[in-house]
Amino acid sequence: MNFEKEANIENLLKYLNLDSIGRNKHLLKLFKILTNKGGNRYFSLDGEWGTGKTFFVKQLDLLINYCNSYNEGEKTKNNKFVNNSSCLLELNSDERNIALIEDILKKAHLLELKNLIQEECIYSVYFNAWEHDDEEDPLISIVYQLIHNYSYTGSGEKLAYKGNFELFKQAVKTISLGKIDIDDILTLEDLTKEIKDKNEMKESINKVFDYLICENCNRLIIIIDELDRCKPTYAVKLLERMRHYIVDDRITVLLSTNLKELQHTIGALYGTEFNATRYVSKFFDSRLILPNIDVDKYIKTFPIKSVTETNAWFSISVNAFIKYNRITEMREIDRYFTIIGFFEPYSFRDRMRMRGHENVRLMLELLMLPYIVGLYTIDFNEYSKFIRGDGFDKFGKYVISNQQLQSFVMYSLYSNKPNETIDNKTLLDEFERIYNALFIEKEKKFSYDYDLSYFADNISLLGDYAELEQKEEATT
Repeated sequence: MNFEKEANIENLLKYLNLDSIGRNKHLLKLFKILTNKGGNRYFSLDGEWGTGKTFFVKQLDLLINYCNSYNEGEKTKNNKFVNNSSCLLELNSDERNIALIEDILKKAHLLELKNLIQEECIYSVYFNAWEHDDEEDPLISIVYQLIHNYSYTGSGEKLAYKGNFELFKQAVKTISLGKIDIDDILTLEDLTKEIKDKNEMKESINKVFDYLICENCNRLIIIIDELDRCKPTYAVKLLERMRHYIVDDRITVLLSTNLKELQHTIGALYGTEFNATRYVSKFFDSRLILPNIDVDKYIKTFPIKSVTETNAWFSISVNAFIKYNRITEMREIDRYFTIIGFFEPYSFRDRMRMRGHENVRLMLELLMLPYIVGLYTIDFNEYSKFIRGDGFDKFGKYVISNQQLQSFVMYSLYSNKPNETIDNKTLLDEFERIYNALFIEKEKKFSYDYDLSYFADNISLLGDYAELEQKEEATT
C-alpha cells in the first residue's frame, strides 16, 4: 500500500495554500540559499525516506517555473521559449489552478519568493533520477529533460516545438558542431547517439546550457530527486558525470536524497572497506537538512468522521502518541491515519453492547485504539507484545506522561467518585484490570464488570489489515 502523498498538482497547491505542513517559509529560505553568492555549487537536501523531500522540491520547482512564466495570471510575453515543464502542463490542465496559485503567491513568504524569482530571473528543471536509472547515461538524460521542457510530445513520437524554436534548434546544432540536430532526435536514444566523444560532449553540453541560460534566465537550478533509490552504478555515474561536465557558474544543482541510504548504496557497490561517506561528501559544497513538518498542522488535515462527537479527545490522543514517539515523517503519519480510517466502518458499530459504560467505551476507542494502531504503524514488535498481554507497563508510562490523558482515564474510570482522591498507582491498577481482561488469556475467563469482547474483536481487524498489506506487497 502506498501511504505517501502523491506529489500531483492538486496536492502541491493544497499544501501550499493551507501551509498544512509548515514548510512554506522553508521554501523561501531554501531559494535564498541556492541563489546566494552565485557560482557553480552543489547542494544536498538530506532527509529520511517518507519525510516529504519529493513534495518539497516539487513545490519549489512549480513556484520557480510559474513565477518565471506568468505574471498576475497571464503568461509573460518576453520569454523566447515556451516553458513546457511537466508541472506547468499539469497546472494548466484546470484553469482554476491559475487563480488558486495567484492567491497562494499573495501569502507572506511566498510573495517574497515570487518577487525574488522574478527579480533574479531563475529557472529550474526537475529530474527524477529513479525514473531514468535503466538508461545508459544520466547526463544525456538530464540534457534531454531540459530540452524536453521546451517542448511537448504530440500525438506522434517526434518532438514538437512551440514558440521561436528555430533559433533554439539552430543554436543546438551549431554549438554541437553539427553533431546534434533536434530535427533528427525522436527519442532519448537518438540524443545519446548524437553525442559521442568525451571532449565534444563537455563542450556541447555546456554550450547548450549557456544558450538556454542566456536566452531565458540568469540562473538555472537543476533539481535531482530520488538518487538514493537508484541502482548503485547509475547513482555513481550521475554524481561523477555531473561534477565533471556541469561546471557553468550560473548553474546550481540540488540533490534531494537520503544521504545515509545513498552512502549505503554506494558502499554496497565498492565493498565494506570503501569509505562511502567521504566519497559522497566530495560531491557537495553544502549539506542541507530538510526541516521537520509542523506535525500539529498536518494532523488537522486528517478528519476522522467516526468520532466527530468526541473529536477533541481523539485529537488529543493522536497528538500525544505522535509526540511521545517523536513521529515526524509524513509517510508514517499518513499510514497511521489510513489504518485508523480502516476501522471506520467497523470499530464503532457495536457500542450499544456497552450501554451503561459509555465512559469506558470512550476510553478504549479514543485512547487505547489510537495507541494500538500507532504501535502497529511504527513498531510491529511492540504491537505484537501489547496484544499478547506484555505491553501495559509502557502503556502506563505513556498515559502518566501526559496530564490530559491521565485526566481522561481518571474521568473514564472514576467519574462516579468525584470527591475521592485517586493516586496514579490506583488509576493504573484499575486500567490494567481492563487490559488484562482484553489481552491476557488466563484473565479472560474471569468476567469483568461488562463485556469487552467487542473491542477485542475490533482490534483483531488489525490482523486482517496486516494480511491485506502483505497480499498487496506481494502483487507489486
